Amino acid sequence: MPASGPAKEEKMFPAAVMEDQEEIMSGGQEPVTVGMAPFSSQDPETDVNKMMSTSGTPEEGGQELQALLSAVPDEEKKAGEWVDAVKATRTAEELDEVEERYAEVDSDFTSVEAAFDKRRTELEEEAAEAEETSEEEG
Repeated sequence: MPASGPAKEEKMFPAAVMEDQEEIMSGGQEPVTVGMAPFSSQDPETDVNKMMSTSGTPEEGGQELQALLSAVPDEEKKAGEWVDAVKATRTAEELDEVEERYAEVDSDFTSVEAAFDKRRTELEEEAAEAEETSEEEG
C-alpha cells in the first residue's frame, strides 16, 4: 500500500536539492569539480607533490625575522610575537640577537623561554647533522 502524502519524484542528481533539479536538467547549471585535480610531474621543478620550504631562501628568512622584529616595538611585543621571532631564526647568531633583545625588555614569558630552548636545540641538531654529512662526503 503506498504511503499517504504527495508523491516524491526521484532525484536525478542526489547532491542537488529538488528545486535545482529542473535547472540542472535544462542545462542551466553544470556540475563543478571542487578543488584541484591531482598532478604529478617527472620534472622536480614542476612537481606539486614535492616538499617546499615555507620561508624560501635563507636571505628571505632573515628578512622575515627583521619584519617580525620591527613590526611592534620590543616593549609592546606579546609572547606569541616573541615566539614567532624565535621560530623565524635561521642561525645561532640570529637566535642570540633575538634573545638579547628579549632580555633587554625584561619580560618573563615561559612560552618564549621554552621556544628559545627548543630552537637552540634544533639549531644544534641541524649543525651536527650538517657536520656529519660533510664528514661523510669528505
